[in-house]
Amino acid sequence: MAVRKPRPTSKTWWTKFRVGGRAVEIDTSEADKRAAQRVEDQLKAEMKVAHKAGKRVVIAEAPAAAPALTFGAAVSEYIERVVSLHESQMHRCNTGWSLEWLVREIGAESPLFQIDNRLVSDVVARRRGERGRHGQLLSKTTINRSVTEPLRKVLRHAARLNELSLKIDWNLHLLDEPEEIVRELQTGEEERLFAADAMRADYKPALRIALLLGLRAGEILRMTWADVDFGNRRIKVYAKRKTRFVPIIPEVREVLFPLQAHHPHFVFTYEAKRSRDGRKRGERLPLTVSGFNTAWRRIRAKAGIENFRRHDLRHTTGTRVMRQSRNPKTVQRLLGHNQIETTMRYAHVYDEDVFEAVAAAAAQNGERNGGRAGGEREETQAAQGLG
Repeated sequence: MAVRKPRPTSKTWWTKFRVGGRAVEIDTSEADKRAAQRVEDQLKAEMKVAHKAGKRVVIAEAPAAAPALTFGAAVSEYIERVVSLHESQMHRCNTGWSLEWLVREIGAESPLFQIDNRLVSDVVARRRGERGRHGQLLSKTTINRSVTEPLRKVLRHAARLNELSLKIDWNLHLLDEPEEIVRELQTGEEERLFAADAMRADYKPALRIALLLGLRAGEILRMTWADVDFGNRRIKVYAKRKTRFVPIIPEVREVLFPLQAHHPHFVFTYEAKRSRDGRKRGERLPLTVSGFNTAWRRIRAKAGIENFRRHDLRHTTGTRVMRQSRNPKTVQRLLGHNQIETTMRYAHVYDEDVFEAVAAAAAQNGERNGGRAGGEREETQAAQGLG
């Protein structure tokens, strides 16, 4: 028989053959398959000689095959080692929901080796058949973020830790997403959004800072007074396992300075409207993911702004800074992008340069042609006079 590994996590190759009617299974102690085959050939020859000489043949037992790793165990391992350590509460909440859905659909006891392209395709198809809370069809982006990408991360994490080979072509299952449209908050919309009758006073500072500095929701919710350095005029921002600094410009200081009396630890808080669940009416509490989302939906509806997400505040910042600086590196540093390609989504502001350049070229060409035409008319008139 050919050499084999008794279990996927085995470091070395084992050989198994029969000598004198008895099965012999031995660890070759070789991690290379070809080297293990050479050891196998040598062992066979030695065993045959020993058997003919009437000597006792030593039989080694292969280690018992480990139980197949299940999908439920892989998910639990991923949550413990990755999700639970993520700084963003929003990320932990969203990922937790996605993983619970996947466990229900695939089955906690399903062995990982049974998860193949067909099963992944079926799971994605089932998710595409579901609808959102308001009855709308789910977008391709939502399906990728809630099913395909979490599943890929779990399986790859399990494969690395347990030295498994899971042959899944993820290009078959990731849906083509439309290019993200950068939506900029217009002047009139900004006035309506921050109007007194549209926005709650306790949520206004958080949204104003988000617009001034282009911060993500998670970066807003995690910000503490220890991160705010008024003396050096900068704020330490935590995002995606790394940090960066954003400036405290006068407009930012004007928003933040009065908030210091609200809470000893967190910068952005809300005022409890009634006493319940251990909260007291009028008490200042840190903003939460659900509360922030709910407040945003109500504020946007009162302001009458359509097709504008909270994340578009960040897009607005990126667009405005790009327009003023004309430097993608400046925008990349402010927003904390890993790749400059991500920042270049704001390069549409250069269209203004293109428009101005084309208009200037047309005007210059018009003047040149006009001058030439005028000269030609004068020459013609002079020739006619001579005639």
